[in-house]
Amino acid sequence: MGHNSVSASLHALKLLRQAAREYNDSDYKFYQCGFVKFKRESENIMLIEDIYIEPCFRGTEVASIMLEQFNGFMKKEGVAIYYGRVMKGSNQFKKRIDTFTKWGMKVEDANDYYCVVHGTVR
Repeated sequence: MGHNSVSASLHALKLLRQAAREYNDSDYKFYQCGFVKFKRESENIMLIEDIYIEPCFRGTEVASIMLEQFNGFMKKEGVAIYYGRVMKGSNQFKKRIDTFTKWGMKVEDANDYYCVVHGTVR
């Protein structure tokens, strides 16, 4: 990949990040195998809106490393508590809940539409 194409890709990524923040006041943390979309709720609480891991890395040690790196980012940012929502209607619901539980998150039944998963920064 030439210098110009790398520069264009970085510029496109910068524009994507800017548009995402302007659209919904969220931010993204990108990694080589995926990204985490998040929003600060307060000084020490973070809402995890989405976790995307490239399909070839799902269920592997690489995915766990990415989440450990994000945990380090939250710690550095002063986040103590993080949470997210898992939609019950999804065909991936059970698999996602099992994954979040494996990562040490607690699961609370919120309503008929979603569960809340939450954890503390280690």
